[in-house]
Amino acid sequence: MGHLVDIAAFWIAVVVVIRLAVYFPRSLLARILFARVGPMPRRGESEVEYFRRWARFGASWLIQAVLVFCAGWMALQFDAELFDSLAFAVLWMVIVPLFGVGALVLAIAALARSVWVQRIRRSRAVSNSGCISVRSRKRWSQLTSPTGMRCLHDRRRLLLWTVHG
Repeated sequence: MGHLVDIAAFWIAVVVVIRLAVYFPRSLLARILFARVGPMPRRGESEVEYFRRWARFGASWLIQAVLVFCAGWMALQFDAELFDSLAFAVLWMVIVPLFGVGALVLAIAALARSVWVQRIRRSRAVSNSGCISVRSRKRWSQLTSPTGMRCLHDRRRLLLWTVHG
């Protein structure tokens, strides 16, 4: 029963600290708790490059988690009594793998987002530059004539090219 009181006291302290940080957002505590983790956008950097930097950031955290897991494994090989320690067992078997899985998910999601943004940009750039020639059977000279096409704008400001005649 004493453990439940300790757990409740811990969570009460956590909630109080977070509420204090919210009430005083310019304090050192709030700046530490709510600091942005990860790469910041650079001036002139494309969105694809930014997401790829996030993927590298996640991969570096994954590598660190794997190295810490291997260090724990080696420590267990030298001293098997370490596993009797609850703190070591929780750190090595729960916390480090969770950080590793989180970093892996971050890296995969950021890489997928960069590929997605790159394909969307490419398809928008291609559709805005007159890719209709690939989709239609008309020659490029017919498509580029002033009477050969017209530009329509929809609500999302995408350019839609329709071919006449």
